[in-house]
Amino acid sequence: MEMYEMENLWTLRGVEYANCNCNYGCPCQFNSPTTHGNCQGVLSGHIEEGHFGNIQLDGLNW
Repeated sequence: MEMYEMENLWTLRGVEYANCNCNYGCPCQFNSPTTHGNCQGVLSGHIEEGHFGNIQLDGLNW
């Protein structure tokens, strides 16, 4: 089997919004047990500027 090496340079600058039902500072993000037995939340963000290789990511939301 041949192996191929790809080099994609990338950068991102933006904001991330995360909210869940755990106590403030969600322990799940630090590999600790959840506050209430499970973690239910949402995650979204906005890329102010960035690229992956030659693909521009400016203005993308998720």
